[in-house]
Amino acid sequence: MFVHAPTARGRSLIKAITWRFFGSLDTFLLSFAVPMLFHISMKKSGAIALSIAAFETITKSLTHNCVHALARRRVSRRMWAMRIHATALSTVASKSLARRRHRP
Repeated sequence: MFVHAPTARGRSLIKAITWRFFGSLDTFLLSFAVPMLFHISMKKSGAIALSIAAFETITKSLTHNCVHALARRRVSRRMWAMRIHATALSTVASKSLARRRHRP
């Protein structure tokens, strides 16, 4: 099935936001429940859980974006290097063939 690029991008964005929301919700619920096991009040537990979930969301979003940017950069460099290498090899091969043609 062919999907148009704008639709795929929009779908990918919605998927990423939804995934991050449920990941943060999971972190919030776990970090809300664990302090209560140590008899910390519900109000303090909520504040702790909210700060952990916010910090986790921000750091994962930044880390994810940085890792993807570095990966794209690495791939583009690798493709550039392969193109340059292939061009150099084809030039060397064509020179050697040209030399063979001019031999008596």
